[in-house]
Amino acid sequence: MDGAHRDQVSSSSSTSDGTQFTGTGQKWDDCFAKDTEIPLSGDFDGDGKTDIVTFTRGDAAQVYVVLSDSTKFVGDGKLWHTHFAAGTEIPTVGDFDGDGKADIITFTRANPALVWVAPSNATSFGTAAIWHNAFSGGGEYPLPSRIFP
Repeated sequence: MDGAHRDQVSSSSSTSDGTQFTGTGQKWDDCFAKDTEIPLSGDFDGDGKTDIVTFTRGDAAQVYVVLSDSTKFVGDGKLWHTHFAAGTEIPTVGDFDGDGKADIITFTRANPALVWVAPSNATSFGTAAIWHNAFSGGGEYPLPSRIFP
């Protein structure tokens, strides 16, 4: 991540046995998803391991990803998209094109209420395209499986 993202923000994880989390949490990253950024997870490179993404939103609207090797997140966040989920848009992730890699989606909630999707190519997110031109406008909140207001 760049210098603007080097605050004391950490992510940690504990192992689940299917009914509860066991053991002590393990810190995997020191600076990710600070302030009002929105962190989510998905398999962005298609290797079967859950990676993390953060959306800066606001004017910068950048998207950073850190890949997992299943024991830790590897390296600093890499810029995977230079402008996505601007302002107060609501981003989330899912494999929308069915290729086994998690893509990113954002809901503008404005007039018009556009839905943009940027597909993953395993090293970055591609060019965003409008997938719907009138969905979840105004005060409505989209509720895909991994989003909350």
